[in-house]
Amino acid sequence: MVSSNLEAAIRERFDAGDLRAAATAAIEGYGGEVCGYLAAILRDEEQARDVFADTAAEVWRDLPHFRWEASFRTWIYTLARHRLAAYLKRPMRQGAVPLSRAPEVMELAAKARTPTPPWQRTEVKDAIARLREVLSVDDQTLLILRIDRKMSWRKISHILGEAREAALRKRFERITDRLRALARSNDLSLRRSTDKTFQCA
Repeated sequence: MVSSNLEAAIRERFDAGDLRAAATAAIEGYGGEVCGYLAAILRDEEQARDVFADTAAEVWRDLPHFRWEASFRTWIYTLARHRLAAYLKRPMRQGAVPLSRAPEVMELAAKARTPTPPWQRTEVKDAIARLREVLSVDDQTLLILRIDRKMSWRKISHILGEAREAALRKRFERITDRLRALARSNDLSLRRSTDKTFQCA
């Protein structure tokens, strides 16, 4: 999923001053996995694409100010998390409004395909979805980034705005312990599945 070649390609275009090409490479390269993250939280692919369109617009707008203090992947997840929070606060959850100066970015965003989240691929998908719904959006984000995306604690701390990696580790342990307990109390047959799900601690 993660490609150092993609990061290098984005950086090469950025350094050459071709921000349009850099944004295109980033949105095409990371669109699927970011949409997958958004769909896992929202449980709705259309809404996920709406939020990703907002994220793509922000990438396009703010790319000239990106300082490469973190990887581009880390940055786009940070933007997506912020756009998701804003979307969830909208009273009617309206769709994204394209930037008139960059309609091609909206076209790229619309083409992003959402990979089927793990909770939709298993026989216990409904139960896992119900378990995750008891968590806050940030706790779900922590699970997805660590388990599904296999991100380092340093990158996750940047995305979630938590300076202390040790605190994130403890939080992760509390979340997984809570979900295991819920799984056991709701359906003992889930125990093996959830234990396997939480192996990336």
